[in-house]
Amino acid sequence: MRILRRYIFSLLVIIGLITACRNEGPIKGDELWRAPDAQGRWMTWAASEPAETNPNFGPARFCGRNQPKDVWFLSNSFGGERTCTIPAGRPIVFPVIYFITGENKKACKVIMADAEGHVVLDGRKVTYGREENDYITYTSAKDNPLDGLTGKGHTYLCGLWVYLPPPSAGEHSLSIQGYDRFNSMSADWTLIVK
Repeated sequence: MRILRRYIFSLLVIIGLITACRNEGPIKGDELWRAPDAQGRWMTWAASEPAETNPNFGPARFCGRNQPKDVWFLSNSFGGERTCTIPAGRPIVFPVIYFITGENKKACKVIMADAEGHVVLDGRKVTYGREENDYITYTSAKDNPLDGLTGKGHTYLCGLWVYLPPPSAGEHSLSIQGYDRFNSMSADWTLIVK
């Protein structure tokens, strides 16, 4: 009987370790609908500053500029390691890859046909959604590097997008890679959630 109890105990410990070490599956990030008009709002955020202080193209220290109160926007720049401090309780919205096509609705369909991405948060894959043919309204600041325009604008904006539920407090690693036949975007973020 004693041997049987040890065997059962050992078996339960092994099952517990296997369960704890097992990958929990992907993090669901394809619910952009949870952030209404996310693409238009992100575009306004990304075009809100000139190049020197732009949170999308400038140094990562500007990642907190012009952030809305209900979500936190991140960029997927053209490479590099970046660090950003984010308030606890905020979902994170970002493009894996995006395309600004002006008035050309058909361009989104052509470009999106080959668009792919890879997003990993703390070693776990994150799913993303495909947003196609969204005609958005946004506001640009003077000398912004995104579109070079000033004031209200309209465009088709399509891409692969993530709505990430609020991460827990602490430090997190986020890797974003997006590509198609024409270009690629990537960023490796260290996110500090406080």
